Amino acid sequence: MRIGVFKKFGAFAIVTGLLPLIITVLVLSFRMRSEFYSVMKSNYTQSAITLQDRLDSLLDTYDNISSMPYYYRFGPDDNYLSFDAFRRIFYGYDLSEGEKEAERKRNVESFLSNLVRIDPYVVGAAFIGYDEDGKLLAFSVDSVSGGFAASEVISMVDWTNSDKTYRGMTISGIIPYRANTDVFVVSRNYYDIRGQVSSLNYIGTLYLFIDVARLDELLSSAKRERSDQIYLLQDGTVWYSGNESAIGKPLPSWDGNMLFYTSGEEHGVSVSMEIDPDDSYGAINTLYALAFILLALSILLFTVGIMFISRRFSSQMQSLFKGMDRVERGDFNVPEVKGSRDELGELYERFRKMGARLEAYIDKAYSAQLKQKEADLTALKSQIYPHFLYNTLEVIRMSALNSNDEKTAEMIEALSEQIHYLIGPVRDFVPLSYEIKIVEKYIFLLNCRTEGSIQFVSPKNYEDTFVPKLILQPLVENAYIHGLKPKGGKGSIAVDVIEEGSSIEISVLDTGIGMDSESLRALTDLLEGDSIGIKDEYAWKSIGLKNVYDRIKLLFGSDYGLSIDSEKGVGTVISIRLPRNIKGEEDVPFGDGR
Repeated sequence: MRIGVFKKFGAFAIVTGLLPLIITVLVLSFRMRSEFYSVMKSNYTQSAITLQDRLDSLLDTYDNISSMPYYYRFGPDDNYLSFDAFRRIFYGYDLSEGEKEAERKRNVESFLSNLVRIDPYVVGAAFIGYDEDGKLLAFSVDSVSGGFAASEVISMVDWTNSDKTYRGMTISGIIPYRANTDVFVVSRNYYDIRGQVSSLNYIGTLYLFIDVARLDELLSSAKRERSDQIYLLQDGTVWYSGNESAIGKPLPSWDGNMLFYTSGEEHGVSVSMEIDPDDSYGAINTLYALAFILLALSILLFTVGIMFISRRFSSQMQSLFKGMDRVERGDFNVPEVKGSRDELGELYERFRKMGARLEAYIDKAYSAQLKQKEADLTALKSQIYPHFLYNTLEVIRMSALNSNDEKTAEMIEALSEQIHYLIGPVRDFVPLSYEIKIVEKYIFLLNCRTEGSIQFVSPKNYEDTFVPKLILQPLVENAYIHGLKPKGGKGSIAVDVIEEGSSIEISVLDTGIGMDSESLRALTDLLEGDSIGIKDEYAWKSIGLKNVYDRIKLLFGSDYGLSIDSEKGVGTVISIRLPRNIKGEEDVPFGDGR
């Protein structure tokens, strides 16, 4: 009794598939705790680093705001240095004695109000310093009330004991600001920087009062578990934390908990995260039970599923084999099987349709073969006529030479070489020098018609540089027909070659009538579009240019192609960009194929 391959597969899958599954689940269950610990440690380490980056970014914002006195512009008519504007405001320059105090207070508080409006968490700002006469002044602005008294501000920020020589941003501890609002204070000393950097004169100190809600928002975005504690440390003590009792004290001990911390070198405030691992392991224990339940369910579903799939596939394969037997006997009418929409069902349906089409193809095969032979014969006959024309031109040329008519012989020779070039061996690529030679023959024939009015300039010695066959002829032809011919057929055409790294750029330049921007745009759209070119002698619609453009794109890709630049009344430059290292068929000498 033959056992089908799908039945064997089903039995094999049940025996070998479930055993590794059971072993895998057991091993993973025992390794889950250690792996989870490692992943959790990695995640929290990354969280601490991310939180530190966000904290540094937050403090960078206030570092920039505290530097604003050096960049403040007081009015549009200021004619002094921008970094010195605030000093002049604070000293009350250009103010009369009668209005000096009131105007100075208004101007300084206007500046402080601007700082408060920059960030929604800046609830207040103050500036304390000495005026030009050595008098102590204090100004403040609050986002809700008008501000604080000078003595109250000085006491609030402990200005008397502050360091007046430090030039960076200083971050102070958490202080009460007003009812239900605590703040941390960012300050920066302001100096007269017009003199020597080593001996700057102290003017005053700017203070920013920032709502700690900004820190709460930052910490809540990083906190994961309810028992997690995040501490922001400064000089070894807790600068801020969701645990208010720890603020201002050394970092609490962590019995059995995990601690993750950062250096916080940029602004002196670092991050420390205290994690209780038991909170996370509680979820792991639940996962253990769930894993074994899922294992038992998987075994049941796996067994039932394998048996069902095995029987279904075996039935479908039997139907396919019966259809093949009918085709082998020459009966291409394979019956349709309904109710099967999977891959095997689609395979059977395609096989059934293939049988029906195969019968029709067999009927057509003989007639198609006869038509192919007839087409080959026609193609062979079409080859005879160009060769006959070429050989006839050779006879005429020899007759002209015998009659000492060298110009006619030279014209026939030029025309013969162009025809020979077209009907010669089919090559994808030819030497650039040979392509230029064919163009020279074309120009020679034009000059015979126009009494030598076209000058042609081209580079030499490009036998080792290969280009697609007939890539220059259409460009030179367009230069004559659309550029020189409308102005009487007089002018010059030049071919220029520039090598750049792995690319080569070949340009055809003419001194013809040129194009306006609208005609140039229309021609560019034609080249980049999907429609073929149209031969129109003076409207700049060319199937030759379009074919060159499409051939380059198909052969070498979108990095290469054809570009056009033209100026009305000056001339036109058509450039083609090609790879530099194109290989040609050097084993077949040019001139064969007659």
